[in-house]
Amino acid sequence: LGCEVRGIDLKTESRPEVVEQIKQDVTKHRILVFKDQGVVSGERHVEISKWFGELESTFYKHPKSPHPDVFRVSNDSEEGCTGVGRTGWHIDGSFQEAPFSYSLYHMVNVPKQGATKFAPLAEIVSELPSEKRKEWERLWMVSDRRTGPVHPLIYRHPISKKKVLCFHLGMTSGFLYDLGSKEQRMATKPEYRRILKDIHEEFVKDNGSIQYKHNWSVGDFIISDNLAVGHEATPETQFPRSEVGLRVLHRTTVKGIYPLFSFADEDLLEKFGSARPNLPYYSTEEVSKHNSKDNRIWVTFREGVYDITEFVEMHPGGEVILLAAGAAIDPFWNMYANTSKASHLSHS
Repeated sequence: LGCEVRGIDLKTESRPEVVEQIKQDVTKHRILVFKDQGVVSGERHVEISKWFGELESTFYKHPKSPHPDVFRVSNDSEEGCTGVGRTGWHIDGSFQEAPFSYSLYHMVNVPKQGATKFAPLAEIVSELPSEKRKEWERLWMVSDRRTGPVHPLIYRHPISKKKVLCFHLGMTSGFLYDLGSKEQRMATKPEYRRILKDIHEEFVKDNGSIQYKHNWSVGDFIISDNLAVGHEATPETQFPRSEVGLRVLHRTTVKGIYPLFSFADEDLLEKFGSARPNLPYYSTEEVSKHNSKDNRIWVTFREGVYDITEFVEMHPGGEVILLAAGAAIDPFWNMYANTSKASHLSHS
């Protein structure tokens, strides 16, 4: 896991062939650690990040951040946001419909202690005990954010096609079993706590042998494939400044373009929109009467009828979804190519 890079100055590098090689190597190695970069300005940090796509900045803007798209974290609240990365192993952006695709980190001030731990998600999945893997492949994580996107716990990475995890041990409100099937149910509270514990155990077992622990040096700049590696900040990152010195880390995140629902197993996707014999049937005329919040908002998808009244306010695209009110959503679904929305629909 990971590769160390020397001899490239990110502050000035712009050759297309080098940029393309860096992008390929991030996919291959999952983490690239660029050494001896000095201090990279916030503006340049953003420019480098844009090699990988559009930035998405959903975080708190600290007054000392060098750029609106740079997240500044620290062990001193006067210098940056504190407590970041200390809620458990995770990927960034699991609260998004499409989690961040890349994360780029630059340590501006290096303390005496305070590392970042990374772990390869494909290996975590491939080395799971058989029974645990069978259970995890049935599970969907529910984000604790208001919009509550639902993601498959195990899915195929959109580029490498390897099976990886979507998870956040500190920002998950629950787990769903067998989404889209007759057996669909929420995990009980004891099951929820056990699943979180089981996930944590896979990262720390055997004394954390699967982890790469990065001890930061002055000038380090890391580019990571956020969908391919889990990470966590060590406890020392929040030790007081008086004890370990000032820690200031700058991070950018690249917008995700892959709703993870699209990369769940195909047999699961086929379950959405299929007729279910245990549910009532409705004519298109009856569906057309349900076209406003006053009389509930229904749409059809394939052979299914869905009540989306409560979902409208959470819809990432806003009220554009009302274009399909009382009618078929299929044309809009195909137009926007975002199959992740199916995870929010409820059969009538």
